[in-house]
Amino acid sequence: MLSDLVQEPPIVATSKDRLSSIMPKMRGLRVHTVPVVNESNKLIGVIDYRDLLRRKAPLGSRVTSVMLPPHSLNVNMGIDDAVKRFYEVRLREYPVIDGSGKLVGILTRSRLLMAIKDQLPVNAKVSDYMTKPALTITPSDDVAKARWIMLKHGVSRLPVVDGGRIVGIVTLTDLIEKIYYVSMPRRARRGEVSGEEELLAAPVSSVMTTQVYSISLNQPLARAVDMMVERGVTGLIVLDGEGVVGVLSGSDVLKAYMDSRRITLPIQARIEINDDAKPLIEKVINNHLEKISKLVNVIDFKVDIRAKDSGRRYEVTVRLKDDRELHTATAEDRDPVSAIREAMDKVLQGIIKDISRRRDTKRRGKAQA
Repeated sequence: MLSDLVQEPPIVATSKDRLSSIMPKMRGLRVHTVPVVNESNKLIGVIDYRDLLRRKAPLGSRVTSVMLPPHSLNVNMGIDDAVKRFYEVRLREYPVIDGSGKLVGILTRSRLLMAIKDQLPVNAKVSDYMTKPALTITPSDDVAKARWIMLKHGVSRLPVVDGGRIVGIVTLTDLIEKIYYVSMPRRARRGEVSGEEELLAAPVSSVMTTQVYSISLNQPLARAVDMMVERGVTGLIVLDGEGVVGVLSGSDVLKAYMDSRRITLPIQARIEINDDAKPLIEKVINNHLEKISKLVNVIDFKVDIRAKDSGRRYEVTVRLKDDRELHTATAEDRDPVSAIREAMDKVLQGIIKDISRRRDTKRRGKAQA
């Protein structure tokens, strides 16, 4: 059960708080995710660094205008379900609630990794689960390019390579520091991120960290977990000699645990999926779920794949339930991956239309009042 791993949240925001008061606390305590509660201590949303990097919201914004849906873990949830939730919605810290929706604490990915370390695949090495090839950047590339790569590929760190040799690392935190915290008092007074073009045009060398935590690709995976926790980082650069060959993140370790426990992605397939197609299917689903999770709180998700016409076509049905309603979409194609992509697109667009419709209804109600 999660209750043994839950900690007191270092920061809790309320609906009245603004980013200008919360973000300095996040910086000082090295917190990436902050729960937002109402007057009854019920969780109503979360603030997350990655989303703030995407939005570049003014510091004067109320947290309720920039928060994500109330992603959470139930205090009575099992470890396997928690691992699956961390893997699907990649927050660094997860709010934990009770049966009534009230905040009872927070679970960090570091504590979860330590809890599952002894149940990783036997004899697993870093090379077995690292992400490869590593996405890299050079010292002369600008901050805007680093931000674009991180947001496009959903990564939190980029090795900085010069002449084939690693010279530093730029992380999600480094970019937040550059975009939000430089001259923060001046921006807070103006209520906006000023000089944004100048900040994003700066070279990566101006924001990168020269202290790089790395590990050899042949090291045991459990050793990598120890290093992450000891150094307070969420990932390691993987080296073969002096060359960068990959990156190992906390999510990669969670995937290893899921493999050892045979925890699968939420795909209910009535056909045998070709092994070559599985990575593509996972990528399509995870990319869409990441976008959808920024809009609604996903409670349940299933994909059903059926062969038709003696295997010449595939029918895919996607069912996604959020805390308001059930969304369903169907698509057909000769390629199962294309069919999944089309069905997921339909669900995403349907959710966007529903949100827009609710906003219009609320706006008309205020106008009539």
